[in-house]
Amino acid sequence: MNIAEAKKFYEKLDLSKIGSEELVKHIQEISEITNKFIDEEKFSIINSEELKNWDTIVEMIEKFFPSAIKKEVEIYTPNITQNKIQLEINQKIKNMLDKKGLDRVLYTKEELLSLASYTNEEIPEYKSINEYYVNEFTPDEVVRACWSLAYKYGFKITENKKILENSCGIGNFLRYAPKKCKVKAYETNETFYKIAKLLYPDFEIINDTFESSFYYKKGDNYDLVSVSNEYDLIIGNPPCKKPFDSEYMKKEKQVYPFINSLEEWFIVRSIDSLNKRGLLIYVLPSFCINNTLNDKFKEELFKKCSMIDSYRLPIDAFESKKINYDIIVLIKNK
Repeated sequence: MNIAEAKKFYEKLDLSKIGSEELVKHIQEISEITNKFIDEEKFSIINSEELKNWDTIVEMIEKFFPSAIKKEVEIYTPNITQNKIQLEINQKIKNMLDKKGLDRVLYTKEELLSLASYTNEEIPEYKSINEYYVNEFTPDEVVRACWSLAYKYGFKITENKKILENSCGIGNFLRYAPKKCKVKAYETNETFYKIAKLLYPDFEIINDTFESSFYYKKGDNYDLVSVSNEYDLIIGNPPCKKPFDSEYMKKEKQVYPFINSLEEWFIVRSIDSLNKRGLLIYVLPSFCINNTLNDKFKEELFKKCSMIDSYRLPIDAFESKKINYDIIVLIKNK
C-alpha cells in the first residue's frame, strides 16, 4: 500500500466500529508506511522527494492514532520538521550564492551572517571497518575545545605563525583562527568553499583538495613535489573514507604503502606538513584510532610524531549521534 492508497483507505475508516485487535493491525500498517519514508535510526527523511509525503503521513497519524499511541509517534515530527526547514534554509543560501557570487560588497551584514547557518546534508555512513564515509560539520563546543588544546600545548599567536585547515567545510575552525597569523584552508565542495571564502576573507582559502598541494598535475600525470614543512598548527576534522581511490591516492600508495584509508593519509601528510614541534589537532571517529587492523600505520606514524593528549567525546557530541569521536593532539618530532 502506497501513500495515496493508504490515505484513501483511512479516510473511509470509522474507528468507532472496529475492535482493539483490528485497531492494532491498522496502527501497524501505518507504522510500516511511515517506515518506508523515515530512517528510524537517524530520524530523518531519506530524500527530498519523499519529504513531500511527510505532511500526508502526519495527517494520517493525527486522525487515526489514539492519543496514547500518538505520543509515541510524535517524536518524529519535530526532527522531520526541523530537517525540512533546514533544507529550505540551505537552498536559499545556495540561491543567494549563485546570484551574488564571491563579491562581499553585494551582501548585507545579515546575509553574510546567515551563511553560517548552512549545514552539511551528507549523512555519515558506517558499515564496517572496511567500508565507511564520515563527513560531519564540527559543533562549536568541540571546535573551541580543540583551539583550547592548541594554546594549552604551546601554540603562540605571532605574525609569522602559519595555520592550516585542510578540509575546512564552511569554516567552523576558521572562526577562532587568529587574524594575526597566516591561515590557509582547503575545501573541495564548492558551496562550502564559497561560504568560507565570504565569511573569512582575511584567510587564503583554496577550492581544491589537500592532496593537490603535494602534486603537480601535467596532463594525465601527477608529479610529486617537495613537501613544505611550514605549518605551526594544523587543526580540523578531516574526512574519513574507506576505500579511497582518487588519482592522487594511487600515487600516494606508492609513497606510503601502509596507508589504508583517507583519514590515515590526512594524519600522515599533515604531520609531514608541520615544522619541527608543530601541533596537529584532529577530531576523528573513534574507530579510526581504535583500528587494530593497521598496526603498521601506527608504527610508521609514531616514528614521525608523538601523541600528547586525546579525549573521547560523548556519543551526542555530533548531531547524528551515530558515531563516537575523539580529539587527538600530536606533536611532530624534532
